[in-house]
Amino acid sequence: MSAIVVGFDLHNHCFKRHGGPRKNGVNRRGELCLGTTRRLVDFANEHDAHLVEAGDLVDDPGPVQPQFAARLRDELARCRGGVSLMLGNHDMTADGDHSLGIYETDGVHGVRVAERHTWRHYPVRSAHLGAPQVCMVPFNCDIRDERVRDVPLLL
Repeated sequence: MSAIVVGFDLHNHCFKRHGGPRKNGVNRRGELCLGTTRRLVDFANEHDAHLVEAGDLVDDPGPVQPQFAARLRDELARCRGGVSLMLGNHDMTADGDHSLGIYETDGVHGVRVAERHTWRHYPVRSAHLGAPQVCMVPFNCDIRDERVRDVPLLL
């Protein structure tokens, strides 16, 4: 795997006002959000890529409909290259607390929340990793960290 796919500001949510009544916990807006996430995962899978959601996976940190959360977690878990969820301001419940833990999954290529500066080496399967090629800096972290200066890709 030598590619990454980055999605920004998906703002998944089932607002009743903007999506009508819920059926099995998901309304029209929720279905549209899940469809966007599905297409993003499909694109990452087509390119054998790691998926990075660069903040604001959800529009409101909670409470969230359990059925909707389960479907969103299942969509993300379909990504064969793994998923990194970076914290955005809409994902935070308080300083040092967030709402993304319910979307994490186990496994080598699972869904993980990037709560701090996260350094990635690409290609992942390389025997010689060398310097990190990507640094993910979530919303709650300081971008002025000296270590990010020489990284080719900063998210």
